Amino acid sequence: MDKIRIFDCSNSEERPAHRGGGGPRVNDVMRALRENAPMHDAVFVDSPGQADVIVTNDVFPRSVRGLGKPLVKRMCGPFCQRSLLDRNASLNESAGIADKVVFISQYSADQQAHMYGAPRASTIVRNRANPNVYRDIRIRKTDLDHLVLAATATNWNREEKRYEDVIRFARMFPEVTILLIGTCRPGRVPDNVVTLGYIHETMMAEMLNRADGFLNLSHRDAAPKVVAQGVNCGLPVLYADSGGTREMCGDSMYGIPIPDDQSIGVADGVPSLDEDTMARAFDTYLNHFDLLKARLDGYDREEAFVNMINGYFEALRGAHEQL
Repeated sequence: MDKIRIFDCSNSEERPAHRGGGGPRVNDVMRALRENAPMHDAVFVDSPGQADVIVTNDVFPRSVRGLGKPLVKRMCGPFCQRSLLDRNASLNESAGIADKVVFISQYSADQQAHMYGAPRASTIVRNRANPNVYRDIRIRKTDLDHLVLAATATNWNREEKRYEDVIRFARMFPEVTILLIGTCRPGRVPDNVVTLGYIHETMMAEMLNRADGFLNLSHRDAAPKVVAQGVNCGLPVLYADSGGTREMCGDSMYGIPIPDDQSIGVADGVPSLDEDTMARAFDTYLNHFDLLKARLDGYDREEAFVNMINGYFEALRGAHEQL
């Protein structure tokens, strides 16, 4: 098999700016592809002229267009909030000229098709977390009467992360400790919420392993990587059932859903979760906690990650071979 040369044009000046900052500049998946390239007869090169195929996590800048190189776009799916729709324009344009679009969940593919039409060629490669970083090291001692739940977001100021609902949940269940990881707005929080701020992934993995479970209340998230990280660390997930989060939980094999907005298309805002609905789901979560843990003990995080990496390289090589 001939070695394939790949140029990653992500993070150009033409990409949409990060919302509120935060997060690693190099996407986790793109970094993993670079690290695993030698095992796939591939190499990442320093200029588009050297490449057999060009890939982006965001947009294709003008400098790589018109080169006659096959283009592969990783696609999280469009922003659905009406106030954020203008951010979709450049991402959609790049998806439109791509020879292959890789969606990170079935939900993201469905949302794109509903709002803007399906790209000419696409595949689905679901988000997974690196098991060399995120793994279950079994240092916790679970006490269901004093549960520790981790809740993670790059930036909690983003409306769809439902910071206020997380705080409401904490007030509803003062016996539960919540480790709140990520950039957080200033202000007083309940005594049972521990704010840790934005932390490096090594410390993130350590803190996840100090929790008993994972709480994700995000609204219509395409495929939250934080849930994949929690699953890798053996944490049963209590999650708002919208977007692609159910897919990250193995179609609820590893978590309990809180009924939520399952629509696709444009959203006028982010609805708050109903407190009674959250309470019933949490009761189910506690009753099924041991079953969820047993299922997670059988979760093959290494195989899941390898399948994700293989899916990307298959898309990259396929785009090159079809040119």
